[in-house]
Amino acid sequence: MCTQDCAGGVCVAKDDTPGVGTTKCETPNPASCSVVDCPAGMACDEEAGCAPSSCECTALGIWSCTADCVPGICVEKVIAPDPGGATGCKQPSPASCIFVGCKGGYSCDEDAPGCSPSECTCTEGSEGPTWLCTEDCHPGQCVPAIPTPGLICPKPAPTTCAENGCPGTMVCDEEAGCGPSECNCDLATGEWVCTDDCVPGICVPKPDGPLIPEDCPEGEVPTSKGCQTCAEVLDHVIAMMPFVEGGADKCLEDSECVLSDGGTACMGTCPISVTGAMEEIYLAKKQDLSDDFCAGYAEECGYMTPSCLPAEPQCIDGICEAVSSTE
Repeated sequence: MCTQDCAGGVCVAKDDTPGVGTTKCETPNPASCSVVDCPAGMACDEEAGCAPSSCECTALGIWSCTADCVPGICVEKVIAPDPGGATGCKQPSPASCIFVGCKGGYSCDEDAPGCSPSECTCTEGSEGPTWLCTEDCHPGQCVPAIPTPGLICPKPAPTTCAENGCPGTMVCDEEAGCGPSECNCDLATGEWVCTDDCVPGICVPKPDGPLIPEDCPEGEVPTSKGCQTCAEVLDHVIAMMPFVEGGADKCLEDSECVLSDGGTACMGTCPISVTGAMEEIYLAKKQDLSDDFCAGYAEECGYMTPSCLPAEPQCIDGICEAVSSTE
């Protein structure tokens, strides 16, 4: 026979693990890390705060702790760089180069588009080492260093003009000879490295007299190929732009890429990304295209330019691309 009251306390099966009942607590032990170990990826910091000296998991699956407060709480583990500057995070650090400098062969350009944090720390996140940066943004991007005088490849590139066009003082003659379809400047030697093919078309001086007609019928534009309609000019310029950009957008890492103007005198575009070492060549080829086809286009056909989102240059699958901040 029992009394009708109900006092606290029930018998539970004994568990030999200290501080743990039959019901497991789902959260880590909140006791001070000076007493218990921290979970994986965390480190004990006795200056960051204090916690109880002892906690036990009750039968209800909750922690019951003492009322004292002993220094030591678990914080996200920080991976300190070794003397050589290596960390577990992907290099280089995303911090502005005015604070961390640039690796060999690169220089810090404070006038380059974009900005970067002043400080970044490599931390051990749930998905592995991750850069944790301050929220400020300072100028300074690493760009390929200007090569030693004398090692810049002579211009123009020896590629066939059938695909890449010619400088403004020359024209493409497909019967005068042939050239490789693609060439890249080796900044270490100052020599062009080209493909082995030979496509008809080499640049020759323009003949005497005006090459571009002075007058065209209404609705047509004077170009180096004669009078053309607005649609013909625009189609040709759009078709030529990949060849103008060709070879100037190859990269190995993000720091090689810069933002550059993608428009012509025929139409505006959002910024594109090319390698810093090839930007001057790209801009010169684009100007030649504008001179030959767009001199009278805006006056006769109008000029349009799109609305563009802010973008950053990135090296994706070996190609420099302007990636908008929303992607």
